Parts: sequence; structure tokens; C-alpha cells
Amino acid sequence: MELPAGLMYAMWCGHYDLINASLTTAVSHACDATYGRSIDYLATYCRRNSGVMVPEVPVLVAAAGNGSGNPSGYPARMRGAIVALATDLHSQAQPYNSTPPAQAITQYAYGGSATDPLGNLNPLTRVTGAGASLWGTSLAAPVVSGAYLPP
Repeated sequence: MELPAGLMYAMWCGHYDLINASLTTAVSHACDATYGRSIDYLATYCRRNSGVMVPEVPVLVAAAGNGSGNPSGYPARMRGAIVALATDLHSQAQPYNSTPPAQAITQYAYGGSATDPLGNLNPLTRVTGAGASLWGTSLAAPVVSGAYLPP
């Protein structure tokens, strides 16, 4: 609950021009989660009434998720979110990308892959086999965010 609450605060406190949400929630079955729909409703309401609630609603860049074609979760499902999808070094879309909603604004950026990660959390990973490889849409999202920063 703390992460969504922090995201909602950041979106409507009026202090930020851009928010990078390199996280996702699972979507159960064919319908959206009630909590995600509530966040979406609040975001839409605030955008329509931004003069009343906050000075300006920031740009939201959200990771699509690494669901291998399964639907993206929230916040990538929010209306107006810019959804980051990952490519490899040759600018080819990665098969692990989740599928954003049809109306989503999508942008691609390098996110690495399991066979060609951006790096590892443990420097001894290549020697010991322990640690975690760094790749995914969460790593593509900051690159997309950089392109949307205000001048």
C-alpha cells in the first residue's frame, strides 16, 4: 500500500514535472483491479480539474512490465501514462515486454535481456552464478523519462 500511496502523493502534490514509475502490478483475469481503477479515476479527475486540486499534473512514465505479452498492470494502464517498452542492442522489441492497453502512449528504449543484461547486482555473478541480472522494462523507463524531462 505504501508504493501506490507514494505514487498518488507524488502525482498530486504539485512538486514534480515528471514521475518515473519503474514498477507494475499484476492484472487479475480480464478486468482491472479496483485499486488500480481508483488511481486511474483520481488521475483523470485531477487532470480535468488541475486548477482546483494541484498546479499541474506531472508526466507519468511507467514500465510496461516483463510479462511476456501478458497485459501491463498499473500504473502503465493509467490513462495518459507514457509506457516504456524494452529493446535489445539492435533496437528490437524484447519478447518479455508486457502488452500495454491499446490507447497507451508507448516509447521504446534499451532495456537489455537475460542473455545481454545491462549489468548485475552482484559483481561476482559471472563467477559464482549468484546475484541478479539487470534487464527489463524498469530499466528502459528511466531512458524514456529522460526524453520527457522539461527543458
